[in-house]
Amino acid sequence: MRPAGSFIERTAPRPAAGENRMHPFILFFIRAVLGVAIATLITRMFRGTVSVAYVAGLATVLVGLAYGLEYFRKRKSR
Repeated sequence: MRPAGSFIERTAPRPAAGENRMHPFILFFIRAVLGVAIATLITRMFRGTVSVAYVAGLATVLVGLAYGLEYFRKRKSR
């Protein structure tokens, strides 16, 4: 009979509840890509055209909000 899970799964420490399991750079990359995609959609809906400056500014705000909300969520759980 084979034990459940791989060696790494059995020996790696488990993160606490609400803690991210991803590397911070990968998490930033995902947030940045989603921020640009959503900023492009929002800019297209409200302005009619897509401008690089508007998309970059709105994407920066969206990613900043994601990190800010994560900070407040983790602060309350302590």
